[in-house]
Amino acid sequence: MKKVKYGLIIIVNVLALLITGCGVSDNQIGQEKETNSFLQEDAIKPGETEKETVTLGVTMIVQDLEKIVTEFNRHSSEYKVEIVDYFNQTGDYDEAIEQLKLDVVTRTAPDIIAVSGIDYSMFSEKGVLADLYDFMSDDEEISKDMLVQSVVMAYEDGGHLYSIAPNFQIHSMWGYGDVIGRQSGVTFEELFQILESSGKDLNAIAGFSGDEPVLTRLCTVSMDEFIDWENGTCDFEGDYFKKVISFAKEYTGNYTGGTYFERIQSREVVMSVGIISSVVDYQIQKILYGEDVAFIGYPVAEGTGTAITFSGSDIAVNAQTDNTDGAWEFVKFYLLHGYSGQGFPIVQEQYNQMMNASMDEEFDTTEDGGIERNPKGYYIDGDEYILVYAATQEDVETVKGLVDSAENRFEPHPTIQNIINEEAEGFFSGQVDLDSTVKKIQNRVTLLLQESL
Repeated sequence: MKKVKYGLIIIVNVLALLITGCGVSDNQIGQEKETNSFLQEDAIKPGETEKETVTLGVTMIVQDLEKIVTEFNRHSSEYKVEIVDYFNQTGDYDEAIEQLKLDVVTRTAPDIIAVSGIDYSMFSEKGVLADLYDFMSDDEEISKDMLVQSVVMAYEDGGHLYSIAPNFQIHSMWGYGDVIGRQSGVTFEELFQILESSGKDLNAIAGFSGDEPVLTRLCTVSMDEFIDWENGTCDFEGDYFKKVISFAKEYTGNYTGGTYFERIQSREVVMSVGIISSVVDYQIQKILYGEDVAFIGYPVAEGTGTAITFSGSDIAVNAQTDNTDGAWEFVKFYLLHGYSGQGFPIVQEQYNQMMNASMDEEFDTTEDGGIERNPKGYYIDGDEYILVYAATQEDVETVKGLVDSAENRFEPHPTIQNIINEEAEGFFSGQVDLDSTVKKIQNRVTLLLQESL
């Protein structure tokens, strides 16, 4: 089915915090956060022409956009970005989202839209967002082939690209190679067979959290399997969704105790779901799983089951504005200069530099004049303390292969997810059978999609 991007930054941030087993990368060690105000612009000096104003609509002000707005306004001699803060206007996050969506539909939205948190999938086919590829085709500074291809392809909608961010992460499932084998991409049936062959059930998979329902995580990685966004139709009564919701019901995550590290070492846990946002993350998982770690991806109807998500604020250009040129200048600047060190950079040259730097050793001079090797990252779990140093070429190639293999988008769809979670409660409690549950979900989501047409 056709894919359309939108995100909810609050949910994505929570998901990133809740994943199990990923460490702190070298990009994060010692990194300082900037807190200075972002709407201050240098006064125009005598003889200078006033800059043209470009508006950026946000439902929540986040640091990466604060920083880049300041930098762009200092850099650009032609344009000045001003923030339109919908949360500040309404005082309520949900109301802010609805007001910005209304402004998009009624053609009164800002020139640039921070789409994190906005359910724009319902109207993206109506021509309200500009295709970023059109700007790239006429720009000498940045083009489609200068970006990491698996990322832009995952975010394409019918060959168009409507939103983008300078950072991304990988969501996948991995585990013991002798359990998983070397296949990439499994159906639910294949996953159950793998676990059964090892004398395990689905609770031998770690990484889900009680604060983040399993059903939400599984739908986040595969919602495009159930919805045809272009035609406004859905299929929640099919066999695949029934397996998703049944998996969520059966998963308990009950363990006998001990730390995550201890459960892996004892093979109570043989697989994990989570985020890989650096080579360091992979190195840590390789240590936890005893050097024999393989990636299998989430269970999906087809594909690798490994998904991409933007780890920064993704933004789009309002196709109905008269100032698309100014809007694109900011988007381009954000892409080229907005990488925060969190996750992987989407610009291929920066991505290559990051990968190469992960293999460089780092040293410090000690107080007595000696040389001390510095770790790239670390992992703490109870009394277990793991230090990770420079990666090998093999480590880097493994992570590159994981990035290249990503096909899905890991993105929340909060309005639809709320419907699914509400109807699933009766099924989980045993009050409603599976067929009745999926039928109710099908009817409610169908109505929602029809109302958006």
